[in-house]
Amino acid sequence: MKCKKCLMPDTRPGSIFKDGVCQACINYEKRKDINWTERQNKLKELFDRSKNKVDCFKSKYDCLIAVSGGKDSYFLVKTVKDLGMNPLLITVTDSFTHTKAGIHNLKNLIDVFKVNHYQYTINPTLLRKMIRKNFEETGEPLKFLEEAIYEIPLEFARKFNIPFVIFGENSAYEYGVTDKEEFPTPPLIFMSYFYPWSSVEHLELARKYGFKDLTGEWEREGSIENFEQIDSIGYMVHLWMKYPKFGFQRVSDIASRRIREGLMTKEEAEKLIKEHDSKLDPKSLNDFLNFCGYTIKEFADIVDKFRKY
Repeated sequence: MKCKKCLMPDTRPGSIFKDGVCQACINYEKRKDINWTERQNKLKELFDRSKNKVDCFKSKYDCLIAVSGGKDSYFLVKTVKDLGMNPLLITVTDSFTHTKAGIHNLKNLIDVFKVNHYQYTINPTLLRKMIRKNFEETGEPLKFLEEAIYEIPLEFARKFNIPFVIFGENSAYEYGVTDKEEFPTPPLIFMSYFYPWSSVEHLELARKYGFKDLTGEWEREGSIENFEQIDSIGYMVHLWMKYPKFGFQRVSDIASRRIREGLMTKEEAEKLIKEHDSKLDPKSLNDFLNFCGYTIKEFADIVDKFRKY
């Protein structure tokens, strides 16, 4: 079954459907009843109270922002700085090949907003071991990395006594795994609670500050845009793995979000999903194979262990 509003299939892990409508669409509709100004004022109060409790040494950071350098990172840093905060940025990076656009965007983000940045590089040997383990055992090759992207900033903040760790969207709520959206509990702050989350709007803001997409560098297969998740080439294999397991991948995710935002019709989305959702980008696959040390046959055999579609 697919959501009758946005086409998201019920094979998505953790899916909740009510009368044929997915929870992500239901949660999105709730936005019109939210007083966003009131929420944003509460965030400012939360930040102001924290700043009044600490000694304002020049080396003191008010918050830690987890960034990749993507368009959402630009939105987060600008918003936090506009609220008078002094952020430290942190990036948990992988050892796949990184795009020229991704490298530029992260460097530009640091330069434009005049912020300090900490890059945490996971040991490549450990990362390769964990990717292979997760891929072969669960079919989720970057499970370890995705957990690290959340856990390491929190660990870093505790170690250096930084009161807030700021992430972008609360994916469980935004994408329909839960119907509950609670006020963030510091130190963990999801900015999607305070601002209506829109990757397209963030893109327009980021471009004003020098953000580059993949135009002229990489025309990705199995994708319908060129500005989301553009930093790491091999990473796309992880996103594609949903297709053999659940019958959909990133194309369905993006198309469904565009339908909710009124930026795409269901007919347009259906056509794009049919044409692109099954495709695995060869450049991404080669980067994944090279880093992990698999042959194409070994990769295909592992995929077939989890294939249901």
